Amino acid sequence: MNIFSYIVLGLSLSVPVGPITIEMVKRGIKKGFLHSWFVGLGGMSADVVLMFLIYFGVSTYLTTPVAKLMMWIFGCIILVYLGYESIRDAFREITIPEEKKKGNLLQSFLSGFLIAISNPLNIIFWIGIY
Repeated sequence: MNIFSYIVLGLSLSVPVGPITIEMVKRGIKKGFLHSWFVGLGGMSADVVLMFLIYFGVSTYLTTPVAKLMMWIFGCIILVYLGYESIRDAFREITIPEEKKKGNLLQSFLSGFLIAISNPLNIIFWIGIY
């Protein structure tokens, strides 16, 4: 019975759609599976970095009022920009020439990494886990 509760917890944590999932879908549509996958890898790498930082004691500094304010402001700017880009791109017609599908995988990875590392909800989530 104990393993069932862990499965339910894992599913409940992975179900909500966040900015990484949205970016993965956008990249998948525009540039293909590999770019979408690299956005996911970037987000997962940011999660690993946050886990290690919090495990080694950075959470004491991240829970101060000044640090919280800085994280919320920086995260708000990133997420508002991402939302603006999504809304702006929603009204464009999508044409995907073959040469546009090819692109820099590092850019996709960094995009996922920066979205995940700057998302204040992601940081609070890992502080809450540890």
